[in-house]
Amino acid sequence: MAQQNPSTEPVPSKPHDEDEIVHTPTPHRARWIMGILLLILILTTFTVGDEITKLMTGQSRSSAYATWNRPGVGEQSISGEDWQGCMRSLSKLYSVLGKPLQEDDLKEVVAQTLLVSAMAQDAGIAVTDKELGDFIVRSFGSGQNYQLILPRYRVTPKEFESILRQVLIVERYTTLLADAWNTPDIAAVEKSWKAQHQEYAFDYVMLPVANALEEAKKAPITDEELHAYFDALSQPRKDSFRTREKLAAELIGLAFENAADEALFAKYPKPADEAELEKLAKDYFDAYGMRRFPGKTYDESKDAARTEALAYASMQAWLKDLRERQDKGQAIDLVAESAALGLALVPVPTPLEQSEWLSQKPAPWIGTQTPALVFGNATDVLAGKLYPAVIVDDGGFVVVEPTTKVDPAMPAFEEISDKLREEMWQKRARDFASVHLELLRDKFGTRPPTEEGKPAPAFMPETDEETFYKVAKEMGFEPQLRDYEERSTPFKPDAPPIDMYAKTQPLLYTSPPNTVLPANTSFDGKNAFLVRVRGVRDPDPARMTAGEFANVSGGLKASATTELRTKEFSFAALQSRYGLNIREQNGE
Repeated sequence: MAQQNPSTEPVPSKPHDEDEIVHTPTPHRARWIMGILLLILILTTFTVGDEITKLMTGQSRSSAYATWNRPGVGEQSISGEDWQGCMRSLSKLYSVLGKPLQEDDLKEVVAQTLLVSAMAQDAGIAVTDKELGDFIVRSFGSGQNYQLILPRYRVTPKEFESILRQVLIVERYTTLLADAWNTPDIAAVEKSWKAQHQEYAFDYVMLPVANALEEAKKAPITDEELHAYFDALSQPRKDSFRTREKLAAELIGLAFENAADEALFAKYPKPADEAELEKLAKDYFDAYGMRRFPGKTYDESKDAARTEALAYASMQAWLKDLRERQDKGQAIDLVAESAALGLALVPVPTPLEQSEWLSQKPAPWIGTQTPALVFGNATDVLAGKLYPAVIVDDGGFVVVEPTTKVDPAMPAFEEISDKLREEMWQKRARDFASVHLELLRDKFGTRPPTEEGKPAPAFMPETDEETFYKVAKEMGFEPQLRDYEERSTPFKPDAPPIDMYAKTQPLLYTSPPNTVLPANTSFDGKNAFLVRVRGVRDPDPARMTAGEFANVSGGLKASATTELRTKEFSFAALQSRYGLNIREQNGE
């Protein structure tokens, strides 16, 4: 049989049926029909979930997501889409106002905004456009700022103002309700004021630490003890023994009254352009006007500012020239140059600390600025190198060349040993004073036994007033009364030492009456105290001032307002009082 070659002609396709929507090639039609039958079987055997149906049909966007009972109206509802829209608007609003809401708070804020704003509107509460605008201006500073900030948060003025109005309506409604509900009566104000102004009294014995110093000095302190004491100090405390930085320098100055120095201008001329002259004067006034011309405007001090500004600019030019020559290694005769320019040179040959510069004022134009700058800019202060700026000080312009710089250093131990020894004696004296007072405290009770390896148990004896005074006198002390006084009474410079001590001892205000507290020394280390708590009493309400009455009333109203809002408008309250029901809570 002859072999047939495959035809290269295209096989004509079968024309589609005009009524056929989806054309299936003939060889695969049986498989396609079987697929359709299988799909029908699945759809008739299984049920498609309601949520999927609602999602596919769009019903979920319009069905009730949350429902509640609106007083006087009946059941209200909101769709999930509208709820989410309100949530987004509120989230943007609080973010724009700088008070972003936490995720956990969003649901409650949305519920409050929707429910309470509706009740407020039913009650006739409204916020006018003017009130809305005033709030926006207060919050943003200006309408221009408002328009600039909103786009950063992708919120339009219409959306922002709409939700803001609702929030302000809610705030006004709850505030009006609170004001009508939370007015405190006089008895409540008086009770609260008394609680804030309790008065305390103490019986005490004071022992000056100086009385125990002689006893402390009887025991010698060895060098080994001194070294051990120093080594145990904190690093900042050790550094306090270091010497202070010291500087010697050449000071070249020009007093303000001599600022129109023609010799200086001859070498370093002032600008010829009037605009440049005016700019120099204004820049000088902006930089130094508050110190040089206090309380005056530029126009009021224009002439003096211009004169000083020109001298300042010429001295800066001279200093720049000096430093450039120094950098090139050229020798500079400051005495000769300053004299040629009409400037005064004052040497400070002996290195001085900053405090000595301030107290001695080595040159007439030196005030506070020169010491502050040369001691405060360590990297710019080098011996033999001109300080890089002309200093405007209290009396004139100053150029500084440090000649000697003595850096801080730890002195030899022998140089600080006497000071360390005195500190140790003072510490011993404080300990001895406390021990003497603890011996007195032992007379008022028996200390509980101490178990080995454990801290000593608390010993808080109690005694009556008569016994405290009697025993203290028998042991040679002079017991005294610190009469009833508020804990927060402002401290007076001439107050007795017990007043300052009492402010540093919290136990005095929390321990039961008659308790004799452990002996302790005052903050300044000058006295040791043993104190018995006499008691606490209410203050005389006649002492209450009008301002205090207003403050206490305001505090009570604020607390009551918070309580009302929690009781009436918290999420739980909205659920309980108005039947608020959110679908996701029921697992639907």
